[in-house]
Amino acid sequence: MSKWILVAVFAASFFFPRVLAQNAGNPVQVALLRWYQANSVTQFATCATPQGLAFDRVHTWVACGGSANALEELNASDGTLVATITGVASPYAMVYDGANIWATDLGAATVTKVAAATGTVVGAYPVGASPRGITFDGQYIWVTNSGSNSISEILATTGAVTTYPLSTCVQPVGAVYDGAYVWVVCHTSNTIVQLGPTGTVLYTVPVGTAPTFAAYDGETAQSNGPFIWVANNTSNTVSKVSVPNHTLIASYNVGGGPYGVAFDGTYIWVANGTGNTVTKLMQATGSLVGTYPASGGPALDAPLFVAFDGGNVWLSNHSGSTVSKF
Repeated sequence: MSKWILVAVFAASFFFPRVLAQNAGNPVQVALLRWYQANSVTQFATCATPQGLAFDRVHTWVACGGSANALEELNASDGTLVATITGVASPYAMVYDGANIWATDLGAATVTKVAAATGTVVGAYPVGASPRGITFDGQYIWVTNSGSNSISEILATTGAVTTYPLSTCVQPVGAVYDGAYVWVVCHTSNTIVQLGPTGTVLYTVPVGTAPTFAAYDGETAQSNGPFIWVANNTSNTVSKVSVPNHTLIASYNVGGGPYGVAFDGTYIWVANGTGNTVTKLMQATGSLVGTYPASGGPALDAPLFVAFDGGNVWLSNHSGSTVSKF
């Protein structure tokens, strides 16, 4: 409970001036991270192949894939480019640890650490082949190595790396932390696994076909909760997995080619990469709230990653050289 109180207090104190303008009719929702239904979208130009997204409390970061080898730092309020950090080899997914941005370097078998306050590249640390997913547990950065069926644990303060094999998890992609354990999405195994502190697989839960990334909702007050939500790229579904019971609760239809997924405090957002839409589901029930953008709005173009900044949902348009903000 204290964790959520801290989140609410932080949101109210830090984001209040900016977000209140977007939620003028209900400031209580702002403080509780309970947002009204988003039904419009704004787009900002970015690098040619935007991929992973991360939010550092002030700025939204974009991983620039392809040959850009850079990260872009955007002002979260208006999308203005703040800085471009070069020398980051083929960045893919990112996570923020409270002080630094960490990016998986898909083609370089490394993870790059960037000081968020200055944009300085702190270092690049060797991991396994084709690192994709990344999460932070408060002490360690965990990186899925999709090309070597392993996961690397990096001590955030020193960069010391330990890599563990994942023999039963074929092609690990997404990773998410539930407050106690790291979960890994196994793309070819069609499962999600819960890991112990040394990378040991504790539980395996079948999900949909070709799962990619996942999000944790932290809803401890709900029956069988909290839950992990997994995007199933080929099934065109998102699966809801009970953390305490290690079981699949249900799978819900979304758009074509779901890839990234995020939780905003009330709703689950799923980026539909081939459907060129984002699906919004009610977290408590899995019921469909909406599919965006609505007709007449700026089009999404192969949206892959999705992130929540405390007031808005961001998507990277992989083929559109833009990011969208709902």
